[in-house]
Amino acid sequence: MRAVTAKAATLTLRLREYGSALIDRVAGHTVTRMKALYFDHFGAPDVLQYRDLPDPVPGAHQALVQTAAIGLNFADVYRRKGTYHLQGKPPFIAGYEAAGIVLSAPADSGFRAGQRIGFADMPFANAERVVVDIDKLIALPDDISFETAAAVLLQGL
Repeated sequence: MRAVTAKAATLTLRLREYGSALIDRVAGHTVTRMKALYFDHFGAPDVLQYRDLPDPVPGAHQALVQTAAIGLNFADVYRRKGTYHLQGKPPFIAGYEAAGIVLSAPADSGFRAGQRIGFADMPFANAERVVVDIDKLIALPDDISFETAAAVLLQGL
């Protein structure tokens, strides 16, 4: 993905709705974007921002997941406040558990596009799309809702 200056983006950016994502067309490059709940500094709930960020790109042993429901637990609050371990640099996308649909997965992973899954203990879950390590994915049967899976996976482990 190529970085684009704000001035160039202002002059050449065209946005159109594409499902829940926005597609930026800048100088012939397409960069899909998603909504995410994130924070760039620690504090009270008002540090949370809901904005467009670039889609994540999965690595070799990862799947790309479209979230349908996300979980919330005390660790999320502690991380936002800065009192619990957090790796990397801001902006930090909140969340560590969710449930949704696999968009893409490695051929030898045992998971396929369109499959219902849940996951826990994987950062950046409070976004429309999340990169998830294959070993964190849990196949969901049809009789377990996304909401139930997202609510119990980390709390129930």
